[in-house]
Amino acid sequence: MRPRKSNCPDPFAIADAVVTVATNKELLAECYGVFAPAAEHRKRANLGAVLFVYCCAHAWSLGKNDARIVAACGSAAELIPNKLKDPDRFVRVGDYLVSSFEVSQLQLVLEEQFQQRIPIPDDVLAKSPEQIGPAIHAAVQNHELHLATLVKAALLLRQQQFADTIERTAHNKDMDITFMVLAGNLDEQITGLHVGMLLTIRNLLRNRGCAACEVQSFFTTIPDASLTNSMRYKPMTLVFASAFSRPLSG
Repeated sequence: MRPRKSNCPDPFAIADAVVTVATNKELLAECYGVFAPAAEHRKRANLGAVLFVYCCAHAWSLGKNDARIVAACGSAAELIPNKLKDPDRFVRVGDYLVSSFEVSQLQLVLEEQFQQRIPIPDDVLAKSPEQIGPAIHAAVQNHELHLATLVKAALLLRQQQFADTIERTAHNKDMDITFMVLAGNLDEQITGLHVGMLLTIRNLLRNRGCAACEVQSFFTTIPDASLTNSMRYKPMTLVFASAFSRPLSG
């Protein structure tokens, strides 16, 4: 008698699916065209793709209403940084994080979650009130740490921002609005430019065409209808319907 396959979700399969989707050359080319036409933004776009796809995976796991899947997705977050190239190498924060929000929050996240401190020189702390903010920002960006640690910290920040966006836009039945705000967040994370949510939506529509469609196109593969019909966050999880249908079904 053929043994039954286990239905227990596999964190390694989820992590592999996230990285496979996020590093797909055709999808990255679309991402570059929308968010990183300048070459100096490509490194941040590569990281942004991985973190964004994982955030979609986490939203997908919540939509399954299964504690085992949520737990497996949480475990996958610990695996993803080590799947990147040379995760133990030291990198400069500013090469990967440029948004004012993320740079300002990184110190706290590193201290609370990883017991690491970013040293701020005394001469920076002695600056005038008008100068100290930009000086601390620059000091944080110039700090070096292991890529894996930086990715884990950035993932915590982006996962929370992603969830906050979903909550803020949940009253809209049209998920295009949600994707436009997510696109604005990703744009800021890659370029460092910040505009308000309404300006983000307006500018994306004016300057980039249907940004929501671009984002959905970037993170979408051919879906498995049997999975997508029951998904709570369908537009964000189409890519995972296909990518995860095999590992999650056993």
